[in-house]
Amino acid sequence: MSVLSLMSVLSLMSVLSLMSVLSLISVLSFHRNCFCKAFPGSRGDSHGDCSTR
Repeated sequence: MSVLSLMSVLSLMSVLSLMSVLSLISVLSFHRNCFCKAFPGSRGDSHGDCSTR
């Protein structure tokens, strides 16, 4: 019984961490999009890389 509960807790934690990582990546990409629109061609990024999304 304790092994099953431990497995369920671990799976829940892994799912939550995956969701948080995905949301963090989406927020970072959104901020990078705004940054590219404000300063096109900065940080050595090409124009196509910024305007893809």
